[in-house]
Amino acid sequence: MEVQMYRSLRTKQVLNIIRVHLDVLALHIRAQNAGLVVRRSSDQYSFESFEISPTTEAVIGTRGRLRRCFPGPAVAISQDRIADASFLEPLADLLAELDAETPEEAWPIVTKAHSKVIETRHTVHPKFVTEMLTGILRAVGQPLDVRRIYKHTRDDVLWKDALKPWRRSPLWLFLRVALQTSLLRSDDEDAHVRYKSFMLVFMTHLLKGAFGASLPSDVLFVMTAKISRRALKLGAVDGNPWLEYVETTLGAVQQELSGRWYSVEKNPDPLGAQRSWHPSQLSFLQDTELTISKLRPYLAKVPARSASGSTAHHFTSDCGRRVSQCSSSLPDLTLLTAMDGSQAHLHLADLELWVRDCLHDWLLANMKRRDTARPSRRSLTSTRRQPPPLMQICRKTSL
Repeated sequence: MEVQMYRSLRTKQVLNIIRVHLDVLALHIRAQNAGLVVRRSSDQYSFESFEISPTTEAVIGTRGRLRRCFPGPAVAISQDRIADASFLEPLADLLAELDAETPEEAWPIVTKAHSKVIETRHTVHPKFVTEMLTGILRAVGQPLDVRRIYKHTRDDVLWKDALKPWRRSPLWLFLRVALQTSLLRSDDEDAHVRYKSFMLVFMTHLLKGAFGASLPSDVLFVMTAKISRRALKLGAVDGNPWLEYVETTLGAVQQELSGRWYSVEKNPDPLGAQRSWHPSQLSFLQDTELTISKLRPYLAKVPARSASGSTAHHFTSDCGRRVSQCSSSLPDLTLLTAMDGSQAHLHLADLELWVRDCLHDWLLANMKRRDTARPSRRSLTSTRRQPPPLMQICRKTSL
């Protein structure tokens, strides 16, 4: 099986690829957020399309991973139709144009400042590939029932002080989907065994290249741990022809890491930062003994010190009593009759404030009591004869 993948599409390029009768052609149509996989069988071509990056709402609103189904709609086209230049050339032009431009209808629309604008921070709807192109192909072909796979994809939408949010690479997801659907066979009991086995061998090949390039130990360790975890989850057993290659590579890398660690243990100071430190010359008793020769004379003079005179001044507040702002009792009106006139305005303001804020609550709490009028009468009686300062203020206020 021969597979070719392209990120940038051109009309002549698409025509040449299809005409050489490739087994699988994977096209990443970037401007439409879509993937298209063309497969050639003995008597027909199949066109399988799917969405690559999920919507922002689906990513943010899901806990954990998204469970997605691939591919989407599939259409079968006869080889005679594909060989017709009048059909193949417009199809290649359409694919090249969809890869280069995104129609406004595919962008999500939001309302900002009472006007509708295109939201470029969201993903593009792949309807021009999954719906429009599929509809065109169905007019000259027929729907095809293909075996589909389910993938638990992990995605992120990270945005802060940027034009567009950070998303996981859509190309990497597209490659994995194209590989897994291409390696899938109709008689496979598990749809993931072939793909996971291939990924295990592929990652081992990358590890071998990293080992040959003498990459840092932490990188080699992480790659080894990742491959070991994949092999454990896959449940690979002895007898697989590729398992020996994986085990040999892992063993060589592990031996190299052990040798590097042994050299570190043998020479704990490779940079020579501790050459001036000689622990054999250290004395614990001398280093922990503290002598303060001038402290004793200082402590002997402390009892003989004379107390310094206090510079504190007595403070007397000029503010007298105030009318209490409490709804559980009536205000003390004796302040109005006993005041000397210097704070008359202040006490009257307190009384008006109590009437505004507390009178209603006091009435609600004491309305049904039989003796409610007694304290009110006493308060009013005490203020019947008002002193001259209060009368003058009332007259000025009325004027």
